[in-house]
Order: sequence, then structure tokens, then C-alpha cells
Amino acid sequence: MRKFILKIVIEYIFLILFGLFIFIFTISNFNSAKIIRENFWMFFTEILTFFPFIFLLGLFYIWLPKEKIEKHICLFIMEKGMQYKKSFYLDAFSTLKISILTFEIGLFGIKFSLLTRLLLFLCLF
Repeated sequence: MRKFILKIVIEYIFLILFGLFIFIFTISNFNSAKIIRENFWMFFTEILTFFPFIFLLGLFYIWLPKEKIEKHICLFIMEKGMQYKKSFYLDAFSTLKISILTFEIGLFGIKFSLLTRLLLFLCLF
């Protein structure tokens, strides 16, 4: 039992330290503790809004038979020569990219996000 508790503490040491610092700052009545809590809660809720979609995407590939997915969804992509596994990675990437972009737009604004995407696109070519 002690090894199990020690393993959990080691795995979550940063989260425990973060919570401890926020607790100490709140007790000490620092103004920055309120800002840190609000930012953490905003980011946490934004991540939780996208987590169910990513989870459902994984369940989608587990529950549905491979043949049905190939027949209805991946047919066009597979005609072009793409494998089934690669289409899964493409779906997962697009799901994650959408959540990252909305997070970035919410944090930095749409002008910054469009500018960085344009610069990254130009750097590739």
C-alpha cells in the first residue's frame, strides 16, 4: 500500500506542488493567487469541453467494425491509397488541432493565431 501511495505522489508531484502553492498564496492573501486560480479554471474547463469529443473518437474506432468504417467513411481516402491506420491518425490530428487552435485564439487572439499559422505555412514552402 505504501508503494502505491508513493507512486501516486511521485507521478502527481507537480500537480500537488501547484495546489500547495495556490493554497499558500490564497491564505497569504496574494492578489496573484486569484489570477492564477481563474486562469487555471478557464484552461481546465476549456480542456474538459474537448475531451469528450476526443474520447468519443477513440470509442468510435473501437465500437464500429473496421469494414463499416472503410465502407462509409474511409472509402474516398482509401481509394487515393491511404491506409486505415493513417486515416485514424488524420482524424485524431484534426480533432486535436481544432482544440489547440480554439485554445490559442482564446488566449492570444485571432490576429496572432492567423499570423502564426501564416508564418508557419510560409516556412514550410
